Amino acid sequence: MIVEEKRKSVEIVVQFYKSQIQESTEKDDVLAWIVRGRGAIMIQLLNLANFASTSIFMFGGYQNSYIEHVALMAKNITKKGVGVRLVSMLKPTEEPPNSKDRIKLIEYRSIKLSIVKSGKLDEHDAKIAGGFEQTSSQGCVVVIDESLAFNIVGSDEDTAKARAILFKSLEVPIIEKGIIERIIAVATRRC
Repeated sequence: MIVEEKRKSVEIVVQFYKSQIQESTEKDDVLAWIVRGRGAIMIQLLNLANFASTSIFMFGGYQNSYIEHVALMAKNITKKGVGVRLVSMLKPTEEPPNSKDRIKLIEYRSIKLSIVKSGKLDEHDAKIAGGFEQTSSQGCVVVIDESLAFNIVGSDEDTAKARAILFKSLEVPIIEKGIIERIIAVATRRC
């Protein structure tokens, strides 16, 4: 249910920004771009990661191929002085990978159900943390240099149905990253 609400919210945002882009006549006014199809999304993501100058933050589900691809590039990225944080959320029913199967630089985490169910979180944080339980391996949130947000929504059935929206803004990436990092700190544990 939360995943469906999240998809509907993303669709509303996508429709809004599509209308803004169509109304824009100047290239500099463009604040968002839509990327369609898993292959095109992966190419865009790897390009963004490669050209990051200060930081890369990624958050998604366990065995997320987007996060895994960036992790494989991370050695070269970090040599340029770029900070990289890759967070892979396991569902409460998933077992963490054993040490030989772990990909270096990926931070494996799981929701602390005791915190979520205890009522210690405010209503807003509890809803977000509850959504973390449903995190899919098909999509993720990416924040590059705290000025670009790349939100990917996947499709288990058809890779052509994968969609992403790239926001170029000072506000959206910082807000997304801040909310996710706050919930990671308060309501998750390292696996």
